Amino acid sequence: MVGQFALGLALAAPVFQFANLQLRTAQVTDALSVYGFNDYLGLRLLTSSVGLALIAVLAVVGNHETGTVAVVVLIGVAKAFESVSDIFQGLFQKHEEMNRAAVSLILKGLLSVLLVGLALFLLHNIVVAAAMLAVAWATTLALYDLPQGASMLPNWRRELRPRFRRTVFKELFLLTLPLGFLMMLLSVSDNLPRYFLARKGGTAAVGIYSAMAYFLVAGAILINAIGQAASPRLAKHYANDDLVGFRRILTKQMMCVLVVGAAGILVARVAGKQILEVVYRPEYARQAPAFFWLMAAGTLGWLSSVLGVGLTAMRVFRKQAWIRLCCTLAGVAACAVLIPSKGILGAAFVAVLVGAGGLGSYAILLRSALKHKASISAELFSAHADQGLAQN
Repeated sequence: MVGQFALGLALAAPVFQFANLQLRTAQVTDALSVYGFNDYLGLRLLTSSVGLALIAVLAVVGNHETGTVAVVVLIGVAKAFESVSDIFQGLFQKHEEMNRAAVSLILKGLLSVLLVGLALFLLHNIVVAAAMLAVAWATTLALYDLPQGASMLPNWRRELRPRFRRTVFKELFLLTLPLGFLMMLLSVSDNLPRYFLARKGGTAAVGIYSAMAYFLVAGAILINAIGQAASPRLAKHYANDDLVGFRRILTKQMMCVLVVGAAGILVARVAGKQILEVVYRPEYARQAPAFFWLMAAGTLGWLSSVLGVGLTAMRVFRKQAWIRLCCTLAGVAACAVLIPSKGILGAAFVAVLVGAGGLGSYAILLRSALKHKASISAELFSAHADQGLAQN
């Protein structure tokens, strides 16, 4: 069941990462409010509908067993509700109302654990559990996100009504398409080992790998929270040519990630086997070496994520997508070589290789982008100074 659920997420996540187009990021970094909330909401409803339809098609034609198909489709439904909540999260974040965003995520998490846990405990049925996940996320949207969003919008009756304007959709689509493609590639890169493991070892191997990888998800939630909180300020610093402030925030984030990552790697090295046996079962503990390398891969990925937040605040989208495409292609080649011979340990090695490649490429791109911005700012300053002298 763990493998079925993890495979369902692995299939649904890349589709919705692309369909979402990272409109929330565009919304948060839209410092001048060029587009209205109802514009973002309208486009998100449209792309989520398309994404859900595509997931249903992939589930049916993917030659999976009936139970897995049902799980994939239901996770797609849950993702559709989550994607609409994401636009409200963007509203909270843009106004730096992170307490509202936190309450929404806590409510979503608690309901998910409660309803999914009860379904598994009482019925031992993964299909019902996936349905309960969709119910939990829909409830969070209806009972919290919508009312809280309405309270923040001056004219909520009008602004909560999705607006469908072709010209605006085209502008937003073209603006966010590279970022949507980037996030899809990120999701595909993260899930590549699961796809190859599913073919080699079945859903059981996917379940073991995914369970160990969820320790990385716990760390990523912390790292993502730090990044989301810093994103609006990074965008403002960059827009105001305050590169010193921009670098200061980014450096603090990197230090936080290094501390968390180093602690995780150390714990995995010293007590990884015992942790896996206590949290899961003995068959998981036998994969302790892979767990250590997964923690190393997670640290590299978290550092890349911080640099990605900085690049996104600078609205450097296209070059990020090219980097991710190269990393994904390299990951496919590595999976083809390492997983057939080394199994779950090979999958962990692939994660390390992809993480290292992404981190190095992002660091080079960020340095280049900041250098370019500094040179433009210097030229503008010089031009204004010359103009002032001429007037005097």
